[in-house]
Amino acid sequence: MLNIGGDARVAAARVEADANPDCPYAQNQLAAAIKGIVERVRASNPLDYVVLVGNDDVIPFFRYPDPAPVGRESEFSPPVLDEPASGASLRLDYVLGQDAYGAATEIALQGSTLPIPDLAVGRLVETAGEAVTMIDAYLSTASGVVMPTSALITSYGFLEDGANAVRRELVAGLGNAGKVTALIDPADRAPSDPASWSASDLRAGLLTTRQDLAYLAGHFSASAALAADYETRLDASEVAASPLDLRNVVVFSAGCHTGYNIVNAHGVPLLTQEPDWAQAFARRGQP
Repeated sequence: MLNIGGDARVAAARVEADANPDCPYAQNQLAAAIKGIVERVRASNPLDYVVLVGNDDVIPFFRYPDPAPVGRESEFSPPVLDEPASGASLRLDYVLGQDAYGAATEIALQGSTLPIPDLAVGRLVETAGEAVTMIDAYLSTASGVVMPTSALITSYGFLEDGANAVRRELVAGLGNAGKVTALIDPADRAPSDPASWSASDLRAGLLTTRQDLAYLAGHFSASAALAADYETRLDASEVAASPLDLRNVVVFSAGCHTGYNIVNAHGVPLLTQEPDWAQAFARRGQP
């Protein structure tokens, strides 16, 4: 475990970042100083992966200019306050990434840089209690390895092809003893079609019976998932409050901003919906 707080370069970069929260470059300088610690450790110690502990205020994501012609970051409103670093990054069209913490190589691309990670990079958010819950869930298995026997797959619209590919892989991987439940609407099915699945169907699949793996594809905000009917939604708070044992249920998603962690202090009082998906899963010990 590495304590970044005592590093002089990190401390100096943090002073600049805190003084200029609306400057993505200052946040990148702080991130680069922290990455420097990882690089110095890697030079003399073999690492298998990197786990960051804390939200964007503690260990910042790297900021990268958003080149997308549509659906830019400035159009996403979690919502967060304008003044802190979270609001500035969105308003100025920067996307957040952490792969650089595990990358020894970066390439130039479209006026920005693209890290080529050779180490997996994870993050424990957001409170100390939530991070401890995740660690305890990991340690609750004999070897840190979960052997799944069931899976849930959800998607609609243009995500159909990807969901079917995931289903084929999971059916093959789980074998005859495994069970794969799928809520995959055809791409040509209109949301108004009575056959389109609803948030109630998603609750039944995700929160009624334990699924060891869950692939959730669809339209997401930081704290809610829109169902295939385009009318009903599942909130992250429902996952956090579910009585079902969800420890070590592995969730992966093709939903935009599913993993966006709203820094609690950056939320708009009485408006920002908490918890976000990252926090909700962390509270349940779900990687």
